[in-house]
Amino acid sequence: MTALRHDIRTCRDRIREGLSLLAAFRSGDLEAGSREEDLGRLLDLFARTGDLPRRRSASGRGDHTWEVLRLGGFKGISRMLCLTGNESTAFALLMCALTAENFGTVKKWPAAHTRPDGGFGALAVALIEESKPRRGPEHEHMVIALEDLPSSLREVFGEQNADSKLFRSPLRLYELLLELTQVARQLSGESAAFLSYSPPVRSRQGQWSTSPHSRNWALSHGFSPSKYTESDKPAIDVRRIRQTALELQRRPVAHTARTLRDHYLRRSSTVQAQGRALVGQALREQVAKARAAAEVPVFTPAFLERAAADPTAAAAEAGLEAEVLKRMLTGEQDTVVTACTDHHDGPHSPPGQPCTASFLVCLNCKNARALPHHLPVQVAVHDRLLALRPNLDPHLWRVRYETTVHQLRDIIDHYTPAEQTDARGPLPPHQERLVSDLLTGRLDLR
Repeated sequence: MTALRHDIRTCRDRIREGLSLLAAFRSGDLEAGSREEDLGRLLDLFARTGDLPRRRSASGRGDHTWEVLRLGGFKGISRMLCLTGNESTAFALLMCALTAENFGTVKKWPAAHTRPDGGFGALAVALIEESKPRRGPEHEHMVIALEDLPSSLREVFGEQNADSKLFRSPLRLYELLLELTQVARQLSGESAAFLSYSPPVRSRQGQWSTSPHSRNWALSHGFSPSKYTESDKPAIDVRRIRQTALELQRRPVAHTARTLRDHYLRRSSTVQAQGRALVGQALREQVAKARAAAEVPVFTPAFLERAAADPTAAAAEAGLEAEVLKRMLTGEQDTVVTACTDHHDGPHSPPGQPCTASFLVCLNCKNARALPHHLPVQVAVHDRLLALRPNLDPHLWRVRYETTVHQLRDIIDHYTPAEQTDARGPLPPHQERLVSDLLTGRLDLR
């Protein structure tokens, strides 16, 4: 892209200088007898006839006069008004990168176009008829819209130089191309937008070309002409340019949305990696939301101190009634690993009926609350579930216990390492029996 922009800047400055000198000569603004007037006269002759003064030579070839040679030669003078083949190719390649059109389609664009905006107003667009012969005679012809930058982007590039807008606007690039090839079309009678001139060499006559060649441009700039060439140089492949442009734009260009999705984007390793990252991020966000929604509120020792000092305020802080909080603090509302605010209002039983869910399911219930006196049992259940993992089928363990282990880990992490170490001490007999009955399923049979 940098090389393409460089070529276009170079030919733009050169031809605009030539057109300016030609206009100055025709208006009589050049100093008589000056080098600029002599060059302007030759430019005027070339713009009218396509040739420059010649002299008879011994070889009979009619070489150009010494004045032509002194002022740059036929090649130098003709290039002040015409694009070279590589410069025409640079326009076509850059237009492919901006529009995501096929190179073979772009290089056949005509100079004739329609401006629905008349060249005025905020809607800056040019309509061009293009041809895609592979579609068959009934679907071969279509109209492409070349748009200028939207107003939002024009503001972004407003403080930069004009090149920032030129090299990002298909419409401005197309208008520049027509400006630089106007003399060539007048001389050749061609109607193509991409028109270049090759000066005569020895016996060969000068030639007008309407077909840019990406291979010639690649070789002349030190690139590899194809991705299949064994070379460590970057490869210029027109199909890759279009593929990259479609990946960046993510909108169908001269094809259906289905073709874009199933043909161009599906085969792209870049899009596949981005898709996997996006799906993974979305899944992680949903898992985090699910865990946050099912997270058991933990009453910390600091909260218990506030509850002892002011039970009413603490109950309001926890969103509970004072009597319910009191029973929870005394252990009357305990299940096994948590306390329950109301076992007649569970999600697994009809309203008003006692909850019949397994005690391990309490970790998923909105009524569950964790208190410090539950920590020894929670640690014991957590550690014993982890100890089961090497002795069970991995898939079975993940299905049955992995979520429970994560939920218990979330609760345990609310406590300091010292508190967790103290909780891993020997359990009283009644708690040891409770943990054993829970893990063996005996509590679910009662």
